[in-house]
Amino acid sequence: MIEWATAESRLKGDTSINQVIISQINTETQRSEEVLRQLVEITLYLAENNIAFRGSSSKVFTKNNGNFLGLVQLLGKFDAVLLEHLRKVTYRETKFYLLSVSIQNEIINMLGSKVKESIIKKIKTKYFSVIFDCTPDISHKEQTSLTIRYVSKKSDDINIEESFITYQVAEETTGEALTDLIFKEIAKCGLNIKNCRGQCYDNAANMAGIHKGV
Repeated sequence: MIEWATAESRLKGDTSINQVIISQINTETQRSEEVLRQLVEITLYLAENNIAFRGSSSKVFTKNNGNFLGLVQLLGKFDAVLLEHLRKVTYRETKFYLLSVSIQNEIINMLGSKVKESIIKKIKTKYFSVIFDCTPDISHKEQTSLTIRYVSKKSDDINIEESFITYQVAEETTGEALTDLIFKEIAKCGLNIKNCRGQCYDNAANMAGIHKGV
């Protein structure tokens, strides 16, 4: 009876083992959310200013570990939560690293999707034009860029705007393959290619050729 009474007393006073564990989990969750919030802000800052993220090292407190980890270390000097997270990461006291390259890419992709959604919402007019270009990168992969040109209307203010939509790697550079790529990306934006009223490409034969060009 005494054991039951003790257990009942602990449950009422929120001092049972379960309650203590739940409290610890909630505290760690709040800490992780705060760390993630700061990582998102760092990502936004680097992206908005077109600053590279990574260096030759991907570990905190090492030389040449890039701007992302460098800013994390800098902010950690002034924020107790981030400083504690860095301490746990350094001494491997946590499984939630949150600073890896994959996490950085995930944050970038999530923010990029939100930006893309907001751009697409701005394209409210029926008709639009396409600006499309290709260029090989250092690994000789053909990188394509797609930009939409459209009319933006706010009250009586009418403007012509151009919004970058996406980068995509072109597996093939034939006119047919590039055309399919454009159609695919336009469809992802929820736009009807039949409403495209203008096209802008470079002078390459596969882009602007009259027979097999895009």
